Amino acid sequence: MESVNFSPANLSSTGSRYLNTLVDSAMVLETKDTSLACFIPAVNDLTSDLFRTKSKNEELQLQLGKLEKNLTATLVLEKCLREDLKKAELHLSAEKATVDNRLQNMDLLKAKAEEFRFGIRAAEEQLSARGMDASL
Repeated sequence: MESVNFSPANLSSTGSRYLNTLVDSAMVLETKDTSLACFIPAVNDLTSDLFRTKSKNEELQLQLGKLEKNLTATLVLEKCLREDLKKAELHLSAEKATVDNRLQNMDLLKAKAEEFRFGIRAAEEQLSARGMDASL
């Protein structure tokens, strides 16, 4: 700048703002100077980074979509399994009630059979006591 007798102090306010923006951009882009030859590769690098980031983001979005579908399918399956479990528990409860009822009937029949055996023995003893044949 000094070789061409240029001083930033001689710039207008607009020119000064532009120069400050140019210097700030060069610092952010980490270029060695403010020449166009330095800015273009820096911008190209940023553009490449942007496309890589967008590509990675798209991949992550696809993976997220797959995970969401899997989660939805898993939740639906879990709901179906819970419903099936409730149905199985109801069926088991009904079967248990049936089994309990049959056990009670069997106990009642055993008691009646024992009562009949006792009655038969008593009748046989009475017949025997009267001197009658037990085969009657």
